Amino acid sequence: MRHLIFVLLSSLSVAVTLFTATAVASNTTTTTASQSTKANWPGYPDSLPAYEYPGTQLAEHWTELTALIHIPYPDAGWIEETLNTYPALQAAMAAAARDPAADKSLIAASQGNYQPLAEQLQQVWRLHYGGHYEQAWRLGNQLGPLGEIPANYARLINASFILTDKSAKLAEFRACAESSQASLQLAPDYALSEYGLVYARVRILELLDNTQARSSGYIDFAQKSLASLARNFPQEPVYKVTQGGLEAGIVARIGSFLATLTYGVSEDSAVSAFNSALQVPKARKPTVLH
Repeated sequence: MRHLIFVLLSSLSVAVTLFTATAVASNTTTTTASQSTKANWPGYPDSLPAYEYPGTQLAEHWTELTALIHIPYPDAGWIEETLNTYPALQAAMAAAARDPAADKSLIAASQGNYQPLAEQLQQVWRLHYGGHYEQAWRLGNQLGPLGEIPANYARLINASFILTDKSAKLAEFRACAESSQASLQLAPDYALSEYGLVYARVRILELLDNTQARSSGYIDFAQKSLASLARNFPQEPVYKVTQGGLEAGIVARIGSFLATLTYGVSEDSAVSAFNSALQVPKARKPTVLH
């Protein structure tokens, strides 16, 4: 049993590594543009390879970088389509553009020119995948509610893998959950925000004791949300992988008998969830990025 739990939790670690997708092996180059401000957050570890994606390299490696979450490349066409899909988001972006301190790209977008905003959003992701999480977060938050989505993603990854203090991590995950909820008010079924909320709450659960975790309501929330996401997006393995990791964690915490009795999960169901993730078409399978 202990060996199986170790295998399951190791699999979750792999999934989480994929979720970060900080870098892929490629002929990327180093730039200094993304290092223009000194970060107050703990920096990307010097012991890890450094990658940058200047110019067209971000688009060229986008499929690899987003190998688990499969989000569209944020070009001008995507921005226009997204705003047309979510009227509340469009209205909130227009309101942000009227702020006297609004980024010029927001003003341009409010006038129908989405290219400057696309370039700024691409820079947010470029900073993120270069490991400059604080800078990605700060820039994203200057780009209205649409920019807050990738900003929150960078904050989640920083809290997950860079921060080490338990209290600081817990505070950050809670802030990320609140940000995801705010985004979902404007774009109710936007999958990255939905998953961001689930992921933040699952990470919060890891930091709570058993009593706190049980009373939080997050286990039930995560189970229902992941099931819904898996139904709506059956070709995306990340939801089943996260489900497997959640169930493995529950079994590891309280044992198979109580896990089955209380939450309807077991070692077998966790393994089944991982196996389901591997049944997606080959191009969609989780891939470890070195």
